[in-house]
Amino acid sequence: MTKLVAFIKSRKFMVIVCLGFLLGGYTHCVNPVATPKKKELAMTDNSQSNSNSSNNSGSGSGADSVAIFAATLHPITQMRCIPCHNSFQQPLHAVTDPNQAHEAIMGSFKVNFDNVSSSRMVAKLRDENHNCWTGDCNADSVEIENAINDWKSQMEQQGGGGNNNTNSNTTSESNYLALELDPNNAMDNGTIGFMTEGATLVAPMVQGDDNGTTYIGVPNGNGGLLQNNNNAAGIGYLQFNLSASDSYKIYGLVNSPTGSDDSFHIRVNQGAYAEWHTGVTSGYEWREVTDTSAMNPTNFFIPAGNGHNLEVRQREDGTKIAKVVITNDPNVNLEDVSGALIGTLTYDLSAILGGVAVQFQIDFQEFDMYSYKFSNPRFVLNGRSVRVKNIQLLVNNSFNPQHSTYTIVDKVVSPANPSASDFSMIVLKDQGLQFDRISFAFETLELQ
Repeated sequence: MTKLVAFIKSRKFMVIVCLGFLLGGYTHCVNPVATPKKKELAMTDNSQSNSNSSNNSGSGSGADSVAIFAATLHPITQMRCIPCHNSFQQPLHAVTDPNQAHEAIMGSFKVNFDNVSSSRMVAKLRDENHNCWTGDCNADSVEIENAINDWKSQMEQQGGGGNNNTNSNTTSESNYLALELDPNNAMDNGTIGFMTEGATLVAPMVQGDDNGTTYIGVPNGNGGLLQNNNNAAGIGYLQFNLSASDSYKIYGLVNSPTGSDDSFHIRVNQGAYAEWHTGVTSGYEWREVTDTSAMNPTNFFIPAGNGHNLEVRQREDGTKIAKVVITNDPNVNLEDVSGALIGTLTYDLSAILGGVAVQFQIDFQEFDMYSYKFSNPRFVLNGRSVRVKNIQLLVNNSFNPQHSTYTIVDKVVSPANPSASDFSMIVLKDQGLQFDRISFAFETLELQ
């Protein structure tokens, strides 16, 4: 028995020692005094996006930049960040070799010489309390910011400062995206369509899936016939923008399986409710929003502008709605509504390609409240072929590693095949359509 007790005690001691090593290593990579980090969502509001999308590249390249980095920022990363960023945690900016550390920072866009305070290495401490070494994250961020400013200043003194990217293959910035949208490049200025899956929901309204069709609705068993002032009603709020003031009709793609599952209350911008009886459907069918059980035709006057609100309110549980179309077009084809204005950005590449008249073009549209959709990147070639590799999309001169769809491009485009990629990319907004500008950086862009 004595031997058994001794054995158990020795095992406990070994477990405690192992846990001590693990916790010791853990505290080197997680700040024990920092306040808890806020959860970061893929979809952020505009007030958060400046810090969330500030993974910027820095200017400067070659031996001078490395030497100045080695005397300014690198000593701090070597002293403060080595437990994690010296071996296993990317980017490896705390390794001993200043060339490798420099490349890690520049290649992962952690500094922004055009706006040093927005540099990711600064913002991560200041805004996210990331591994602060003194317990004062703001003071630690200032230390990093001062080192980057010193790096920038010395680069400028040597004539090496200035641009926010690591190579010269960078386009100019577009105009503000709101000005780049083509009001004629859509089905109709007064027609928009959107899925209800983006709605803000009030229980018992929920989002569900019917064999690939995403909808919102209140499940059966959550109330009978509810009046439009019933506080227990489930609600879906949908925001939308319109380019023209007019009288609109609203249509919904609904699934109303029975006469007890076929109605909603509908209103726009806190206006009067329409008691919408959809009628029984066979699966999902388009139905016009009407009023009362008599299904009286109903129009909604909506002024031009942003931030309109459509309220879909429970009347009967069991009714589902998957898509909405708002239109002033009496001949609308509901199956063909894209809903978004489309713009095409065009960039002159002649300065990069030695005066040869080549353009880069890409289409974009507002995808939802939080993001854009970019598609069909292509070249307008002057009878020449061009090799292109690693296309980075910059929002307000900043690259977000999440926007990586076109970074894998590595091909020769030709007049017979000018497309750079067949894929689309969802891009997070920074400050919104009114303020966001887009540019592109190419790792390789050369005539063939």
